[in-house]
Amino acid sequence: MSLELRLEFDHWGKELRFSKTRFKNPALNLPDSEMADRFHVGELAGRYPAHELKSRIFPWHAPAKGLAVLLLRSFAEGKFNPFLLEGAQGSLASALWDMVRKQPAWLTTMFPLPGKAQLQTTYFQLSKETDKAGRTIYQVTLNPCWNSAKFSVLVDGKPAADDYEKLAREIANAEAPIAPEADLDVWVWSDRQRRFVSAREPGALPVRFQTKLWVEATLYQPACCYLVWRSSHGQAHSLYPWQSLDFSGAVKDRPVSEVLRLPAAKKGAKRQTFFIDTPAGVETLVLLVRSRPMPAAELRSLKDLLSLPADGLAFGEAEYYRDFEWREADEAPGGQPKLGLAPWPVTDALDQFHQDLINRFKTRCALVQGLSFANAGTTPKGGQP
Repeated sequence: MSLELRLEFDHWGKELRFSKTRFKNPALNLPDSEMADRFHVGELAGRYPAHELKSRIFPWHAPAKGLAVLLLRSFAEGKFNPFLLEGAQGSLASALWDMVRKQPAWLTTMFPLPGKAQLQTTYFQLSKETDKAGRTIYQVTLNPCWNSAKFSVLVDGKPAADDYEKLAREIANAEAPIAPEADLDVWVWSDRQRRFVSAREPGALPVRFQTKLWVEATLYQPACCYLVWRSSHGQAHSLYPWQSLDFSGAVKDRPVSEVLRLPAAKKGAKRQTFFIDTPAGVETLVLLVRSRPMPAAELRSLKDLLSLPADGLAFGEAEYYRDFEWREADEAPGGQPKLGLAPWPVTDALDQFHQDLINRFKTRCALVQGLSFANAGTTPKGGQP
């Protein structure tokens, strides 16, 4: 089943689209037992801000399901009446409550907000209370601004029946994914917009000498994760959970389920950023996720495992960004993709580089995810990249 929720905000003049799809091809029409659900988001007809987001694929995790249920039930009540989604710890309400509070990249890119996203004050209201049993009950309510939105629902590309409450129940009762899910993004400073924007946004790339940026990784189930940056000159840098960039020092290796923003800001300090000081080429981030901490010997070998030949790495014309992902849950015995899943496409040197990274880490992890982005390497007068 392909589920698409469309929202058009009159006061922003753009459309927001959510879809439950099979990767980027909802036409595969696989049975539920073979569905690897994703949460697909795109913006169309954008007039403000002066950019449009390309379609994205997000995991169909609990916060996304909670958002879909909240929208469907609110519309079922009529004109986005302030329907309250609530529940105890572990519910869709608590998952959405937590994500709205943390404002990760996947959520902030869904809503047309100028400047820094403020979801809690613009689109949602968050509250919690204690019931008679002493449990904390999490509550998420839509703000009145939703009343100006036009709403439509499509199932498998066709207008859905009016029973949105039934559809909401089907989504709420669907089993949550057991395999680790994560989302990796890079936020780049835009001189034109005077703010940090996702690297996926048109115009955000390529980065240049001294461009400021920060990295965001969101973990949706408790898992151990390892985030490494392979720069354009081929050197690997350790971002998390190491305490240094050269794979040395202490390692905080423990399961996490949160939004990791790197470099981490010290308590009470302003947000810290990385900046580009490498030559023109391809920058690559690799996120490794597993259920248990990585053995010490494997940790020590990560730097060497990332030392792959980078000759010929380049983007195609007018291309500045490319991501990749391998999930253990998508692979059948024998190392072949499950029914309906195509092998990872290899069409050029960059695709082959991504495939080599997957092959090196797939026996050690349940999820291998990464992205590459273009570095123009422009040097100011008198500088050296």
